[in-house]
Amino acid sequence: MKIKKKRNIKTFYILLIVCLFFLTCYQSFFGKYSIIKYFEYQEKEKQLILEQQELRQKIKVQKKNNKLLKNGDPYEIEKQARERGMVKKGEKVYKFEIKKGN
Repeated sequence: MKIKKKRNIKTFYILLIVCLFFLTCYQSFFGKYSIIKYFEYQEKEKQLILEQQELRQKIKVQKKNNKLLKNGDPYEIEKQARERGMVKKGEKVYKFEIKKGN
């Protein structure tokens, strides 16, 4: 009887260890903090860093343009006005429509 009880306890511990092992493996590969998610987050971080650098560059250019406009640079003022569709008095505006052929 004692031997059977010891065998049951050993079996229980072995099953417990196996279950814990599989649970740990599952969490390592498919859980919320898995290895797969870790690599996905690393890739996303790289993309966000690149996007951040691009945005910082755009901000730098915009600050330069704002500074030129505040200082009254005539070339920059005219450039910005023309980009917004403004024209000088007496100028003629020609609009061309490009039709795509068959």
